[in-house]
Amino acid sequence: MHNIQIDIDYRERASGIIDSLQNRDGVVVNTVCLANGDYKVNNDWLVERKTLIDLAASIIDGRLFRQLSQYCFPYRKVLLIEGSAGMLCSSGIRRESIQGALVMVSLYFGIPVLRSMNPNETAALLIMMGRQWSKFRGVMNVSDMGSRPAHSKDPHRQTLNMLQCLPGVGSLKARALLQKFGSIEAVLLSTVEELAQTRGIGRKTAQSIKQMVTHSHARF
Repeated sequence: MHNIQIDIDYRERASGIIDSLQNRDGVVVNTVCLANGDYKVNNDWLVERKTLIDLAASIIDGRLFRQLSQYCFPYRKVLLIEGSAGMLCSSGIRRESIQGALVMVSLYFGIPVLRSMNPNETAALLIMMGRQWSKFRGVMNVSDMGSRPAHSKDPHRQTLNMLQCLPGVGSLKARALLQKFGSIEAVLLSTVEELAQTRGIGRKTAQSIKQMVTHSHARF
């Protein structure tokens, strides 16, 4: 069995995952500075790891979509969410906001989403990724599969598709929002009044959009 190589960004040293990985047989761990992602598995997969608390914060400030949209060819990306639902009780983010963001990530970015309960389980998932992907490559010609979703070649179209995930927003309203605000981040950070001034949106739709990222205590 070949060794699994996992490169870990140095900023992840406090996560406890490095210690868990270093105790596993057949795993080679390197602490490096990664331009994108937190972990690189077998030089194939870039893993963006977020605790549920960090996930909530990154949705509110728009950081999640910026991080996942960064160009990382030829690597494939995966979002790994770590933690239990109880961690979100004090985050102030609604369940619907989490679900909406994960729909965008998986359907429109084409990025797989994995879940783990704790650092030890995260380490086990990283190892599993390396082993299973190595087996898969042995029976498939992955070089012909493409390394990025086709839609990622058109960032403008990708942004419009993502905006259409917002409640009450179709293609025309998505174009109006993008024309007015210039980015998804600006839309998510705007006020109800600013949204309502967008052509075709109106106050009711603006309130629905804002409600998606408004603080409230809810379980995930």
